[in-house]
Amino acid sequence: WLYVSAIVVRLVLGILFIRAAKESKFPGVIKFIGYLLILFVIIFIAIGHNGFQDFVSSLLPIFKPYAPVSSLFAFAFGGFLIYAFSERKSN
Repeated sequence: WLYVSAIVVRLVLGILFIRAAKESKFPGVIKFIGYLLILFVIIFIAIGHNGFQDFVSSLLPIFKPYAPVSSLFAFAFGGFLIYAFSERKSN
């Protein structure tokens, strides 16, 4: 279920980011993130279920010591998304 959900969530978010990019303050960045998410979907499909499991299991020990710091990046990215899609001030 992790493999399928990784693909489906990235595909849905990628399409949403690409479609909503023109409504944001940073349309180029949001569209780039959307295309990057779709690229990850293509890569995950290409490597298959076993390759995905090997990839995730090889990354877990590397990033485990940095787990507390990764939450800061997640908060920063969430803040960026909130700011990017907040209402634009008209001049």
